[in-house]
Amino acid sequence: MNKRDRLTVAMLLLILALVLALGAGTLLGVAALPQQVTEGFTLPAGPQYTITLTYALFTGGSMSVTYRVLANDSIDVFLLNQTLYDAILHGEFPGTLNESEGSSGNASAVLPGGGNYYVLFVHAPGFEFTTERGEFTVRVAGLAATRFLEGSVAAVLATGAAVAGVYERRQARPGVVRGLNDRPR
Repeated sequence: MNKRDRLTVAMLLLILALVLALGAGTLLGVAALPQQVTEGFTLPAGPQYTITLTYALFTGGSMSVTYRVLANDSIDVFLLNQTLYDAILHGEFPGTLNESEGSSGNASAVLPGGGNYYVLFVHAPGFEFTTERGEFTVRVAGLAATRFLEGSVAAVLATGAAVAGVYERRQARPGVVRGLNDRPR
């Protein structure tokens, strides 16, 4: 590869490194921001139907949910960690981090450490065969695992592209890019 081609490759690698570094910074910053979602919901008639929201966190934090059901129907809302959620899937009910029941309400919980956390919406007793509609807002504070991993990968790739770019530049112009130990004595 001639000098001109090496310089072009070096420049492209350094630009890629810059773009990846900016992306990594953005993703890592977003990972630390609270997540919030507000949505309408329909919980179909039948005791087997639920709505489950999952949040994966690297660190502890907090979770809160506010909800409102139309037509004065009633639902149960449970805040769960992985152990409690798994127990419910196996037909057990050992408890919750917090819960609320009614046509409207809220629940919140402190999340003690990293892991998967769940918001589970189910029919309240007596409403299992009613289609229920409403709206909820869930807010979760903690280091979001997916965004953190994406940002970390982007940072590693940015470092690799920068190293490769500097290497190519040195190969194209030996002596032009010097480190502290490379200067003449």
